This record gives sequence, structure tokens and C-alpha cells, in this order.
Amino acid sequence: NPAYQGQLDVFCAAYAVINAMRHINATRLLTCRAILHEALLDAARDEESFCALLEQRTDYVDWVDAMLSRLEKQGSLLTARPFPRGERNAVLLQFVRILYPTEAVIRHWTCCNDVVGDTLMLFDSSIEPGALHQLSRESLISDPADDGPGKILIVPYTIRFLGPRLQGGKRRQ
Repeated sequence: NPAYQGQLDVFCAAYAVINAMRHINATRLLTCRAILHEALLDAARDEESFCALLEQRTDYVDWVDAMLSRLEKQGSLLTARPFPRGERNAVLLQFVRILYPTEAVIRHWTCCNDVVGDTLMLFDSSIEPGALHQLSRESLISDPADDGPGKILIVPYTIRFLGPRLQGGKRRQ
């Protein structure tokens, strides 16, 4: 079987940003590659931070924010915390789930691009068996003390609401 994203790298945070850009602005794959390369080059400038990123000793928030800041400066994105969702908006977040009974901890960044009823729909890069592509309201928690089988912790401080920046730098109302 071929290897795929997530098996060998730990860049789901970058993929979440890239998938948000593809959803919001229909960003081309070649541009997505450039976004990933710039993010990796930025991270590699500080060896200690880069090692923490590779070894998953970080929550990736600083890396995500650096990517979003660069995209905002380029004029292709407006980031806010929070603003109402619209049809071309996205939400980046990190979730944590424990795989019972093994108690293996999965930390994953993803891009949410729609809400259907009480379910967040994910525009996600993971194709692993058991990967989540939607999050139902009844499974979501924001307090680790509420954890249990089938529960998914949304890490509140990782949430980023994204939307397109329109010409002239103003956001659609």
C-alpha cells in the first residue's frame, strides 16, 4: 500500500490551512505547494521550533497563525476570531480524540467548511482508515474533563474563522 499524508509527516495543520484556501478561493495546487514550501522554510529558520514541529511537541498554533498572517498580507484571506460563517468561509481547528480501549491520543488539525444540521463537515486531507470527515454535535467537547469513548475535544484556542478578502480589502457583509 502507498504511504499518504499523515502516515509519514505531521503537517495536518498546514494541510488544514491549504484546504481552507482551496475551499475559500479555489486555490490551485501549484499555489498550495508554494504555501506549504513557504511554511516549511519559515519553520526551519529556528531549529528548536522546527524539531518541536517534527516531533509533535507543539500544538502548531504559532505555525498556523504565521501561515495565515502571510496569506492575509498577500491579500487573499481575511482572518477573524470570530465572525459569522457564510458560503465561502472555513474554520480551522485542532481536535483531540482518544482511541479507546488503547488510549492512543490523536491530535489533528482540520478544515471545516460546512454545517449540516448538528454536524460539522470536514474538508480534510486524511484518508486513513478511521479518519473523521464529519463531527457530530453530540460527540464534541471543549473540556478535557468531559472525555470518554466517542468524544472529540475541540481545542478552543486553536479555532480560526477564515473568509475571502474581496477587492478593495473589504469583506462581504
